[in-house]
Amino acid sequence: MINVLLLMILVGALILFLLFISVKETKLSKKTILLAKTICLTSILILFLYTGIGKIKAGISRLIHNSLPKDSKTVYSVLFGKPLDECVNVINFKDQVLPKIDCCIWMELQLCPSELQRIIASRNYTKSIVIKSDSVNVLRPYSGRPGWWNLQLPGDTIVKYNIVFDQDREQTLFVSPGNTHIYICDRAQ
Repeated sequence: MINVLLLMILVGALILFLLFISVKETKLSKKTILLAKTICLTSILILFLYTGIGKIKAGISRLIHNSLPKDSKTVYSVLFGKPLDECVNVINFKDQVLPKIDCCIWMELQLCPSELQRIIASRNYTKSIVIKSDSVNVLRPYSGRPGWWNLQLPGDTIVKYNIVFDQDREQTLFVSPGNTHIYICDRAQ
């Protein structure tokens, strides 16, 4: 932010200098005027290039950092916060490497009951019960899912917890009642 303010001040000073030279043009020689204008324009160009290159480098660095693969514990902490204890066992995991291109973060976890309750209590999830025999219809909206993400949960019913953050992001958890095996899809388009 300070670089941008400094750039604005310097550009303003150079523009004022150019205006001053234009007003005093009759009293100065053509060679002096041409030299002053060349120095001012070169200075402005250098300042814009310096600031622009810095912004481009920062953008590229951020893109590279965001596209590097993250481990499952880091992604879990980003999605749900730090777990209460070490009872989170990631069975399968697929990260969203490039947002807007990769739709989702996919996870299959085994949790202790207290951690599952902490997650459910942390947000205002909408809870619904799904009959397991209807899981084909339940999974239809989850296109692009990995082969292991198939809701192989014990029992006849599955509890679906869903929260829509905005039009581009929602999070869905599938859990079997009385079980701590969980499937997670965090969609961010």
